[in-house]
Amino acid sequence: MSVGMMPLHLGPKVDVLVVDDNPFMRAAVARILQRQRRQCVAVATVDEAKMTLLNHPPSLVLTDFALGNAETGVDLVRWIRSQPAFQHLACGLMSGSARGEIETALRAAGLPTLPVLEKPFGLSDLELFLATLLAPARNTNRIHVS
Repeated sequence: MSVGMMPLHLGPKVDVLVVDDNPFMRAAVARILQRQRRQCVAVATVDEAKMTLLNHPPSLVLTDFALGNAETGVDLVRWIRSQPAFQHLACGLMSGSARGEIETALRAAGLPTLPVLEKPFGLSDLELFLATLLAPARNTNRIHVS
């Protein structure tokens, strides 16, 4: 996939793109979003996420940090930030990994700190995280939910 590719906008508007290699977590987060009447697409890999972004650009990308197959949510966010059409797309990480590991990966990728929703999380945690990420001018702060 070329870095210079532009979105094709071939489908309906997507509010949230969920990226998680765990089928249970992916389905659970998607169900919660759908109950909130948000349009949601849930995928398992960075490649699937890229195709979705190009065909159905979302308002927010919520990605797991560790995606398996040596892929990370940081890899996806780095690709997103390299695309002119997605420069200001809100992105957040979900993770059960240590904060230091995430911060190290972000620094190595040349990315600023991203909001992180720590796993395991509850419904109210996810709702607060989404509300904060979708609020203008707040999507670059680290969000701590208990």
